Amino acid sequence: MEEGYGKQHCVPELVMAGASCDDIFVIVLFYSFKNLVATSTFDAWSVGQIPISIVSGVILGIGVGLLMVLAIRYMKLNRIVHVILMLGLSFGMLALENALRPYFSVSSLLAIIVMAFVVGIFKKEEAKELQKSYNGLWQGFEILLFALVGVAVDARYAFSKEGAIIVGLVFIALVFRSLGVLCSVVATNFTWKEKLYIVFSYLPKATVQASIGAVALSEGLACGTLVLTAAVVAILITAPLGAILMDNLKSKLLKREA
Repeated sequence: MEEGYGKQHCVPELVMAGASCDDIFVIVLFYSFKNLVATSTFDAWSVGQIPISIVSGVILGIGVGLLMVLAIRYMKLNRIVHVILMLGLSFGMLALENALRPYFSVSSLLAIIVMAFVVGIFKKEEAKELQKSYNGLWQGFEILLFALVGVAVDARYAFSKEGAIIVGLVFIALVFRSLGVLCSVVATNFTWKEKLYIVFSYLPKATVQASIGAVALSEGLACGTLVLTAAVVAILITAPLGAILMDNLKSKLLKREA
């Protein structure tokens, strides 16, 4: 995006927006099905919690996001206080989800993403400043996240029979994922080169998989080691594959504007 590739048809913006929506559904479905595995039951109420958590998360995120917008507009606070306030609201929604879990399903992570969307819509300049601060925080937390995942994974398990099956499943998933992306953009005005680049852009998976991969293991589920290993294998395969394709083909598939 910063180098000007694909600006004519807003390819970078499409990829970023679609990736955010993709992460939302991945996180919500992961936690929903994790609860099904933890309870070892499959009933209509448990399945119904998936759309309920999505809708309630969106509503909660919109409400908290509007509160954040009002705080920015009417309270003369500096950027650091804005960052602390948004972090506090985020942790508050996580606590609310844990408190309501026995009675009502709500996706706090989805609510946090929607809150950020709302702030970005109504307060664009302040949102850019918040983004800079969060980018600085993420540089440290990213190292911590991947280091913790690397410590938790059992490398011997990855090279076992189950690891080979996981590798095969990852490549099968990439094929269907690419077909899904292609079907989503086939009727658009993008050129065939831009459509091909968008397909490549959705190959890498890393941050979300690293953040939720160890959740099943930390909660003591029998499949925890398998889930964590699958997340790490997916990162090791898709992240470099997508990065290499995107870096080497951007000048060939996308037009660059000054």
